[in-house]
Amino acid sequence: MTLSKLTLALAGAFMTVHAGTINVISNGTFETGAGGWTAATTTFANVTGACNSGFSPQTTASGCAPGTNPIFGSLGAYSSTQFPAISADLGQFTNEFYQSFPIPSSPISSAILTWADTATWSGTGTFRGVNVFVGFLQGSSQLANTFSVVNPNASGSTPWTNRSLDVTALLNARLGQTLTLRLVSAAFYDTRFGSNSSATALNTGFDNVALHITGPNIQDVPEPGGLALILTGFVGMALIKGKKRR
Repeated sequence: MTLSKLTLALAGAFMTVHAGTINVISNGTFETGAGGWTAATTTFANVTGACNSGFSPQTTASGCAPGTNPIFGSLGAYSSTQFPAISADLGQFTNEFYQSFPIPSSPISSAILTWADTATWSGTGTFRGVNVFVGFLQGSSQLANTFSVVNPNASGSTPWTNRSLDVTALLNARLGQTLTLRLVSAAFYDTRFGSNSSATALNTGFDNVALHITGPNIQDVPEPGGLALILTGFVGMALIKGKKRR
């Protein structure tokens, strides 16, 4: 087999093995910091005296409330909130980390969102609550939310847990469009109809976020090692052709 045929064979074999799946979320392990992500915080009613730290990549869970260290690598995305003991009032912090991504225009065979999350909370009860979830937006419209923590009635925590969500139907209904993935941590209190003698605290972490989309007309970008092999073959071809001309 000539070098040119060998190179083409290698390229074809590589693309056959690796074509078909892409990950549309960038920097989902947060190892390059906050690149690709935008942090936002929304407040509601009275948050006087509260401590809030919006999402940011951290090596250890620190801030307004204690948490657990990253599950993968050296960085995870964390947010933390703590409310003082407040009576006859209402307040809320919602922290989110979000990233927009394009949906391929061709039909999708499968689209699986995977992530890991952890949460530690205290002081929750009848008039206090915490929520941790991931969700999708199109513009300002909420399309889907999946909750990991929903208003527990007592202090507690969830260890780092790997989770997944099949969003094939959601994305196939919006081919060629752009959606936004949200990582959300919300803490609130409502003591207008009762007293709250203890503080409410929440620390939330996310890591290993990915959205793998597979389809018959979707082709992955060659990995660096495979791309180098193909380029080496093409360079070899050019050298041989140069020698023949001389």
